Amino acid sequence: KRLKYKNIDYIKYKIPTLKDIPYFKEEKVKFTKQEIGTIIHFVMQHIDLRQSLTENNIKNQVELMVDKKLLSEKEEEVVNIKKIAEFFETNIGKRMKKSSNVKRETPFVIKKEANKIIKHLDENDTILIQGIIDCYFYEENEIVLIDYKTDTVHDNNINMILEQYKPQILSYKEALEKITGKKVKESYLYLFDISKGLAINDH
Repeated sequence: KRLKYKNIDYIKYKIPTLKDIPYFKEEKVKFTKQEIGTIIHFVMQHIDLRQSLTENNIKNQVELMVDKKLLSEKEEEVVNIKKIAEFFETNIGKRMKKSSNVKRETPFVIKKEANKIIKHLDENDTILIQGIIDCYFYEENEIVLIDYKTDTVHDNNINMILEQYKPQILSYKEALEKITGKKVKESYLYLFDISKGLAINDH
């Protein structure tokens, strides 16, 4: 099969890293939604799961990130401490915290048939998907996958968001099973805006 490299940013496979955010923003310039999402991902990557993870504790941890120059004071201002604390009060957050083996911000590259990603492409072509898995953790010998999103959610667009991100998360699941040799027993899309995790099924 021919190997083709395609720009598939528009189907949400790429999450920007903090280095993509300009360091010198003018005082009156606000962060974009994408930049705020990247900052939240960064905090979720570096937060110490062994601590209590109350709102006060998370606030203290974020302040420490600023002290260590991992975040700027401007970036700290857009971190929604309450929403992060609410994540760790959910069932999936509690399970993540309880796990003795949690992996965060794990990069991967996986090869797939092109028309399974973008329907109009040739079925004989192969496409490389590069992504970063926000979080996965082990429960006994199986894996639970979580992908965080900071999209604005309304009652009438939850299904649209779910369908938009489902192919991405299923690709992450496929990649994880190939990389680890373990079964991904559950996959979740976690929406910070409404503090809710949505299970992603194969069918």
